This record gives sequence, C-alpha cells and structure tokens, in this order.
Amino acid sequence: MPSTSYRFSCNTEQDIDLIQWLDSFPSRERTVVVKRALRLFIRDTQSTTADKLERLEDTLAKVLREVVSMKREGMTVQNTEPRTTEEITASDLGEITQNISSMLN
Repeated sequence: MPSTSYRFSCNTEQDIDLIQWLDSFPSRERTVVVKRALRLFIRDTQSTTADKLERLEDTLAKVLREVVSMKREGMTVQNTEPRTTEEITASDLGEITQNISSMLN
C-alpha cells in the first residue's frame, strides 16, 4: 500500500510543548497521535455551530449521568469552600457569555 510522508519543523523555543508531547510517544504511536490530532482539527474547523452545540450537549449529558450515578451510590463530595451568596453582575454575565461563544467558534 503506498504511503506519503510529511515533515514539518518546530521552533524549539515556541513549540517546546509540542516537541515534548510528541517525544513522549514511541515512533509508530506518534504517527497515530498526529493523525488523530489533525482529524480533530479538521472536524472542529469544519463543524457548524449546531455540531459544536451537539457535542457540548453530549458532554454535559455525560457529566449529568455521572453526577446522578454518584448520587445513587450515596457518594458525597465535601465542599470546603465557605458558603457565600453572590449575585452575578452584568460584567460577570458578559464574561460568561463571551467564554461560551468562544468555545462554540
């Protein structure tokens, strides 16, 4: 089966995180990881907002199922933070909205 090879270079200072991450995999596994990362990038750049919302909805549903499961099992998580009542200000709401919008883009 024919194959094609691609090479790219990294700037040691700017891309040290990528270099260290890629170096943490054996050679064959590195190829699989790079292909998966590229496919995820393609999927994310070609996704519509509806696709992104659906994935976000799926993720939230999984989290909810885990919480319900933990509750059913009687598990408790201790909250050591002091209880305070705060109201969300307009600037807080704007920041939250902006963060959600950036996740969807």
